[in-house]
Amino acid sequence: MKYKMFLKCLAVILIASFFGLLVGCSEKGHKVYSATGKVMYKGEPLGDAQISFHPKAPSGFVASAITKPDGNFSLLTTGALNPGAIAGEYDVLVSKMIAVDANGNPIKNDPEEKISQAPQMESSARIFQRPKMKSVVPEKYAQIDKPLLQATVAPKKNDYLFELDDK
Repeated sequence: MKYKMFLKCLAVILIASFFGLLVGCSEKGHKVYSATGKVMYKGEPLGDAQISFHPKAPSGFVASAITKPDGNFSLLTTGALNPGAIAGEYDVLVSKMIAVDANGNPIKNDPEEKISQAPQMESSARIFQRPKMKSVVPEKYAQIDKPLLQATVAPKKNDYLFELDDK
């Protein structure tokens, strides 16, 4: 639970940073078009995943989102006044990382779990250790140098479906 909370806080910080950049932009901002969609992995919705559209044009702006539990997303573009993405061609990256223990098992943070008032040295050290991270989806979907997914944002409402697999 703590890890999910961390991811949600990180998403809020990233979104707030995007809006913070608006202060330095022109009054009109970038012209963006609605860009929403869904990410599926092995036929199931992929929630809490990072999806980012990287423009093929060198002067473009990245649009990104965190998927909802049902796999749906709505892109936000750096410097834009409204949600969406700038029209153009994009490479699409998808990733989802989870914290795992030394055996590679997902760490489940139970909010009901009570920490002892006088923790032992071993458990105290464990609390401050950074957890190991593991990719939930194949890392091939997150490689910027070899993108597997592409998308075109047209000057209209855009809706995408990305179906990921282990192949």
